Amino acid sequence: MIPKRSAPLLLALGLGLALLGLGVWCRARAGEARAWPAGTVLAVGERPILAAEVDAIAAALESAEPRYAEPMRRRLALTKVLFPLVAGELEAPRERERARARAVERMALLQAGQEPEGEPGLELEGNWLELGITLWLGLAALEPGQSALHEVPGAFVLLRLLDRDRNPQRPLERFRLRALEFPYAVDRAGLDERVFDYHLEIVDPQYRRLVPLLWQHRMPGGSR
Repeated sequence: MIPKRSAPLLLALGLGLALLGLGVWCRARAGEARAWPAGTVLAVGERPILAAEVDAIAAALESAEPRYAEPMRRRLALTKVLFPLVAGELEAPRERERARARAVERMALLQAGQEPEGEPGLELEGNWLELGITLWLGLAALEPGQSALHEVPGAFVLLRLLDRDRNPQRPLERFRLRALEFPYAVDRAGLDERVFDYHLEIVDPQYRRLVPLLWQHRMPGGSR
């Protein structure tokens, strides 16, 4: 369940679904470098992270906190959004697909006007720091009354925005919403820590300075 004042830190579902178009990447043969999809900057376990994913999140964060320089926004995109998301994906791939199927089915019912009586999910209110970066990413482009399906670490979430106060100071803007979760990972709060169990490959050398040293040292392969 998403805590009422603090949601797990996420990537929006749209970014996750975009990965379906990547196809199957090649496994390296013995003694050869692994071939990753074009645009890969990092790889966590078997999962490539694309520059487009990082940059999309960094651009969204700029609207909320323009004081952050681009390198800082990219670090936040990696450590607070993508790394925990990827840990959940790698930990429970089959459960994730089943959760996504249930979430898509429920979204289709909602769009067709066949949603069961009563407002589903938990009502939440807060700004981007209180709700969490990943949940905020799913809300930033919504207007009151709109719904969307997004992914947070370890779960898909059906969001319905009820209201937003349009505070011109974007970090202070408050959202009121309902969130219906479709979880797939066990102990979702621990995904931030369990990402350190996975091998990190820095594919683009320029990204070595964007991955904090703690992650480089604790993730196998990261300090190479």
